[in-house]
Amino acid sequence: HDGVPFCITVIHLPPAIGALLRSNSEFSTAGAVGSATVIGTVDAALPEAEKISSAQQSITAVSASADAAELLDCAAGDPLLKIDRLYFSVEQQAVELAVNQFSARYYSYRMELTRRGFAPDNPELRRYTELDVKTNA
Repeated sequence: HDGVPFCITVIHLPPAIGALLRSNSEFSTAGAVGSATVIGTVDAALPEAEKISSAQQSITAVSASADAAELLDCAAGDPLLKIDRLYFSVEQQAVELAVNQFSARYYSYRMELTRRGFAPDNPELRRYTELDVKTNA
């Protein structure tokens, strides 16, 4: 993003998961810049039975706080896209909560929804299709 701040991310980890990252300077040094993601590093360090298998995501619009505005180079009250993502292991244990605030000037969220089993030529089958993306409304 050419040095333009577009996102603030706060990561919450259970203590045992946080211990896996302590020796990684990308995650244990304030202001460090790196190419690895927290979730990718955590998943690689977990035993097979505890790998990440699912996530729940919530997307909302929020107003930039004074602190967020300073970090994102915008005005307090500007619109931000807030995305909370809670990752779970195969055993359905919470592994990571990532809380992201994206500048609406530089970020949009787009999703493609595809029907599984869609049979446009068979009206009877059309009634029994599901969407690949589940949402709670």
